[in-house]
Amino acid sequence: MLRHLPSGTYFGQRKRSRHVPGFKLTEQEYAPSFVIPRHAHATAYFGLIVAGGYRETYDRRSRECGPSTLLFHPCGEVHSEVHYDAAVRIFCLEPNEKLLEQLGECGRSLEAPQEYRAGRLVRLAASLYREFLTEDNLAALAMEGLALEFLAFAARRGAPRENLGAPAWLRRVRDTLHDRFRGSIPLEELARDARVHPAHLARTFRQHYGCTVGDYVRSLRLEHGREELKNSDRPLIEIALALGYSDQSHFTTSFKRYTGLTPSAYRSQVRSKAQL
Repeated sequence: MLRHLPSGTYFGQRKRSRHVPGFKLTEQEYAPSFVIPRHAHATAYFGLIVAGGYRETYDRRSRECGPSTLLFHPCGEVHSEVHYDAAVRIFCLEPNEKLLEQLGECGRSLEAPQEYRAGRLVRLAASLYREFLTEDNLAALAMEGLALEFLAFAARRGAPRENLGAPAWLRRVRDTLHDRFRGSIPLEELARDARVHPAHLARTFRQHYGCTVGDYVRSLRLEHGREELKNSDRPLIEIALALGYSDQSHFTTSFKRYTGLTPSAYRSQVRSKAQL
């Protein structure tokens, strides 16, 4: 039977919670290897992964979630999670229904699941979490301002703006990144090929894809790294060099920051899960 969780309720152990006008803020902690069954929430919420990692299944799809991943779960979305061997902590931001109604037409952009791995929205969530942990008498004011800014930006951004008409030259830049992410691609070269100024390229890229060019390339490398670890027996050093890293140590550090696991631990986890 599918479980429906009321407002402000989550699996795991609640570490702390705070309220500011229009928002419920909660930090949840989950024991290593925690399994969350299929369920849905009565209200929409954002979740910033602070520590640990897990695989989430939603809308007949799955995704890997690690530190600094920001997820948006719309009201009624059905999802489940299988956590890895490290403890997981998630900072949850839940706007109330009245506030969501005030977004009007912009609020429609928050009717579908979203995920963000870099960019301004992730930085705003991280700033909000830092204030959430602060105990001085200005924290509540700071949290209210950050929460409102966060929600407004999320509503404006909604689905990636590439779907709203990214210019042709920017789509070509993105295609180049997908073709050449394993190597070094200077921003000046991308801008020259696109016949735009480097500053204009950087600004427009962030507007449409929600992150810097460097963050986008890093995500491409690490996503391909995950596929290699899952589907091949290649040594880590070979994978690291093939992805453009200078050595295995650099790859390991970046991969752990992205997924919450070392490459070796990730390979072991995904293969053990596949055998279940």
